[in-house]
Amino acid sequence: RSEPLSLEAALASEPELAASNRTLYIANIAFETSDAALQTHLAGAGPLRFAKVSRRRDTRRNEVLSLGYGFAEFETPEAALAALKSLQGSTLDGHALRLQYAKPTVDAATGAAARKRKRTDDDSIAAKAAAGKGTKLIVRNVAFEATKKDIQQLCAPFGHVKSVRVPRKADGGHRGFAFVDFLTHQEAVHAFEALAAAHLYGRHLVIEWAAAEDDSLGAIREKTRKFYEQQQQSLDGPARKKRKHFEMGADAAGASARGGDDDGDDD
Repeated sequence: RSEPLSLEAALASEPELAASNRTLYIANIAFETSDAALQTHLAGAGPLRFAKVSRRRDTRRNEVLSLGYGFAEFETPEAALAALKSLQGSTLDGHALRLQYAKPTVDAATGAAARKRKRTDDDSIAAKAAAGKGTKLIVRNVAFEATKKDIQQLCAPFGHVKSVRVPRKADGGHRGFAFVDFLTHQEAVHAFEALAAAHLYGRHLVIEWAAAEDDSLGAIREKTRKFYEQQQQSLDGPARKKRKHFEMGADAAGASARGGDDDGDDD
């Protein structure tokens, strides 16, 4: 979870935050403001990686609604600081925006441990990124309201995206993951590292290297077939036991009836 931290508090209490933080929390966003409008508004402050308005799905009306706030990540801490200073209180779609640093919630006692874990995680991510081959990534844990365009916009700042493919189910909904193919291997490595902590529609994305066979239609169909076979077996197991129990009961009842008939014939 993230909590807002004002510019004054950030610079006074934790000057290293301003030196390293590239992510801003943006409040008081008009409900009609689009991601594109927010990106355009912020881009003048410096190179912008992405800007997204946080949204939720209203199941009753089957609509995706703005929550009135969002997040923006800049290429450099300097660009984030410039945006925080120059765009504080600026008006977008009739609303005065409030910009603050987004800071993970940690107390002083756990701060050092958290930073150490982060360094370890960063090293692990870098190792996984370096171990990959090719130009194609799998993005997993994709929210079902996310679109191909959302994933394209999320990945575009890290290199030239050749293609984005979102496999779909028979009912038209996607399967919760996507394939993103970059122009070069180095661009894919950059995206792997940068998106390791990324969230989309409130869900933490899981980034993996895609094996060549993972992206084939046959592989997807084979995985789907095995899944349904396993589901069917789990359903058939109790049904077979019930059938067998019923057949054994029927055999016993038949034998009893035959035994009764034999006794009658002997009389």
